Order: sequence, then C-alpha cells, then structure tokens
Amino acid sequence: MIPRTSLTAQGQADFTDEITVKTIKIRDTGKGTKAIADDLEAVLRKIEGWHQGSIAGFHISYLDRAGSWHQVFWNGNEGTVRAASSQH
Repeated sequence: MIPRTSLTAQGQADFTDEITVKTIKIRDTGKGTKAIADDLEAVLRKIEGWHQGSIAGFHISYLDRAGSWHQVFWNGNEGTVRAASSQH
C-alpha cells in the first residue's frame, strides 16, 4: 500500500489515497480549490488511471476536510456519497 498525492487533471481537488486489494481510502488535503465531494468523479477516474482498471468493486471511503469519513459508491461512471460515518 503506497500512499499517493495528486491534484486532479482539472486542478480542483487535492488528495492522497491508499489502495489495498479491496479498499480505497481517499483523504482531502485541503490544498485544492474544490473538496473531494465536489470533484468526486474526476478523483475516482484519476485513481482508476493509477490502478489501470475499474475500481467499481472496491470499498471506497474518503476523509473530508472537517475530519469525517464518508462512504463512496462508484459504478465506473457516476459517484455518490453516503452520509458521514464514524468508521473508515
């Protein structure tokens, strides 16, 4: 598991991510002009590029700028976020 940091291609959200066999954890660095939730699909496509394949079957969560974890659902085309969770 190697953490990465990236500003998305559009230069909106800045994030780090950690990927394992079944999970992806994304953390908003607060350095971008948008939050991850506001640039979600670009962030997920960037991670798919690094992964060199679909991440639709992964358990994906992200830590927002306020320190709350959220569950992300990705079908390879659209991303949605479930309300904050205390678990990650």
